[in-house]
Amino acid sequence: MIDIIFITGFIGSITAAIMLFPQVFRSYKTKKTESLAWSWLFLSLISGGSWFVYGFFKPDTFVLATNIFYLTALLSLMFLKKRYG
Repeated sequence: MIDIIFITGFIGSITAAIMLFPQVFRSYKTKKTESLAWSWLFLSLISGGSWFVYGFFKPDTFVLATNIFYLTALLSLMFLKKRYG
């Protein structure tokens, strides 16, 4: 029997990991990033980076995997923001 806590963690990890990708695709497609604040991007980087380190040393597979995807999407957004302003 699959544990309900495992299922909840899995669903939470998947949704958190992919939540920024629609914004990445939209920013890439429209070449518009004015609505993205640098302060939000940097705070998100600190948050995602901190959770990644936590997940690495805990070790917590859900936290680690989620933040690998989150940081990938976030760094993509930062690149697009730098490129398109």
